Parts: sequence; structure tokens; C-alpha cells
Amino acid sequence: MNPATPASSDPFIAECIAAIGDTHVLHDPSDMAGYLTDWRKRYTGQARAVLRPASASEVAEIVQIADRHGVAIVPQGGNTGLSGGATPDASGAQAVLSLSRMRAVRAVDPANNTITVEAGCVLADVQRAAREAGRLFPLSLAAEGSCTIGGNLATNAGGTAVLCYGTTRELCLGLEVVTPSGEIWNGLRGLRKDNTGYDLRDLFIGAEGTLGIITAAVMKLYPLPAAQMTALAAVESPHAALKLLELAQRAAGPLLTGFELMSDFCLALVGKHFPEMRYPFAQRHAQVVLLEFGHLGDGNLHYNVQTPEGGDPRAFLKTYQSTLNRIVYDNVMAHGGTISAEHGIGQLKVEDNARLKSPVELSLMRALKHALDPHGRMNPGKVIGNP
Repeated sequence: MNPATPASSDPFIAECIAAIGDTHVLHDPSDMAGYLTDWRKRYTGQARAVLRPASASEVAEIVQIADRHGVAIVPQGGNTGLSGGATPDASGAQAVLSLSRMRAVRAVDPANNTITVEAGCVLADVQRAAREAGRLFPLSLAAEGSCTIGGNLATNAGGTAVLCYGTTRELCLGLEVVTPSGEIWNGLRGLRKDNTGYDLRDLFIGAEGTLGIITAAVMKLYPLPAAQMTALAAVESPHAALKLLELAQRAAGPLLTGFELMSDFCLALVGKHFPEMRYPFAQRHAQVVLLEFGHLGDGNLHYNVQTPEGGDPRAFLKTYQSTLNRIVYDNVMAHGGTISAEHGIGQLKVEDNARLKSPVELSLMRALKHALDPHGRMNPGKVIGNP
């Protein structure tokens, strides 16, 4: 739609209104603004409309309408991602499909240790529903009060308990997905074993909405821990921390859920910005380990590069993305790692993904994308870029 064209005369918007109601089809710029900028405010796009369906059948109907009109769909959960994966491009031709109204906990099965939730269900609400049933849903991360289970699945989020419970992929047993053709695949099965063909579930987890739209999921639950203990230990180097990790795993086994390594510099920054946070030891130590939560045990490295004092943040960000990221990524890859262990590729890391993956791997990914989404209308430009 041309920006000057009234929304009422746009046949795509008119059909969407007929499908899900005028209240849930946002097309005024002020109403759409909150859906068009990513959490870190690095990306701001434009949209033909923001669509807020309330069920899988409404999602399917919207996808069918979009297919008829040649409109690309950008699925969005809590909009807390750090890679721009849920932000539309600047063309104004794409539609954002927000799953924020699909918040229901459909079922809790304590006997099978499963919970079935809709994609727009906030992570903290899933945790709460599990606790009320006397169970633990172990996925936990900083944005749990606003991120959604659909977004967690779309990016295969890790969180603080990967060491013990695995990533979101390992916590998922079944999915409900709307395909790019607008069909609903009901794979909401709570089975631990199902050897009946291709594992369709894992195709959609981590795909960031580029192969279809996750609308609901069956997730694993665990018994509530009888007790919980957290400890801080000072070590002199990352190498010493790895030795401590080996000792802790040998002593605690599966009881160890997290192992976070923080440098003295990081703790000093916390003290600088939050003076009420007292340094935890009587003297300074090069590294500190938090035992219970964390990323060192699962090989996940978070690095944050700050603008030097008095520097230009915008100029530094440009250098950071073009130079410093490449230095870190190339070193990580040289040691058998990956450029994204947590937040997905989105649009932030598309170029690096294309540069660092093998031609065979990229070819297979593009073949899957073309097979499932031949018109390229599911979250275009993300993960593998545009064809």
C-alpha cells in the first residue's frame, strides 16, 4: 500500500479486518509504532499493518489472505529479541503478525510432566502455571517477564539452566504450526519417542519464523527442586574456572544447573553503576564464578564491548559491528564454535552467517526454505537473507 492510500481502500487490510476484527488490525502509524522497533532500538521498519489474531485458525486465515495478496509476514512474540529477527524492513510492504493475544495455557499434565501453551504465552506465566501444578519449567532468562514461548522456540533460546535441562529445543515435545500456505500442522504430541518419519518439529524450532509460524507447543516439565543453593567462588583465571566446573560436575552431577563466569572488570562496572551492590569478597579477584545459573558450563560466551568514555556511541557501534565482531567471530569459529548460541541470526548476523557457514550447509538451508516457503513470504531477509 502506498503511504498516501487510505487503509480503508487497501483490499489486504479490508480482508484482515473481516477475518479478525477492526480492533486487531492496526494500520495507523502511532498504533503500529511499538511493533516496528526492536528491543535494542537498532532496527526500525515500516509495516502495511500489524495483525493480532487470537487463534491458530485466525493465523491460518491471515496467512492465506497474505498469500493471495503477495504480502510478506513478520511473526512477532514479545519483541525482546537482540538480533532484529522480529522487525519488518523499511519498505512498508510487510505485515507484522503479533501473537500477543494467544496467551492461553491450554493444558497441564502432571502425570506426563507436560504443559501445552500458546505461542504468545509469556515465559514467566508458563513458569507460574508449572509451579501451581507442583512442577518446574526450567527455561529462565533475563526477559522472562516479557518474552514469549513462541519467540523462545523460534530462536531456540538457552537461558541460565542449559547445563542441566538443555535449550528450548530440548524442552519441546510437540508443536502446532501454521505453514506458509496457511495450513495448520497439529503436532501437539507429548511423546518422548515417536519414530514415524521426519522430525518436523525441529525444522521450525530455531527457524525464526522463516519456515512457518509456531502457534502452540507442548513443553516438558520437571519435579520442583526440594532445595536450591547458590554459591560464589573466586578464581584467578578462566582456566581455573574450568577446573572448578569439572570438580563441581563430578561432585554434584545433574544437580548443577548453572555455572556463570564473571570477570573483575564486569563486577567493577556493576559497582560503578549500582553503588548499592557491594563487591562480594574482601579483596579483588580476577574472576568470579556463580554456581547454580550460567553459561560457562554450556560453552556460551556473552561479550559486551562498551564505548570508551567520551567516545561517539554511533561511530563506535559501526566499528564494533564491522570490525570487533569479525575478530571475535573468526576466533570462535577457529575453535569449533558458532556465532550465535542464544539469540539467533535475525537480520543482525545474516552476512556473518553467509560468510562463515559452508556452501553445502547454506545450500541445504536454502533448499528447505524454498521447499516450505517457495514465495519467500515468511519473515524474509532473516537467517539466510533474501534469495
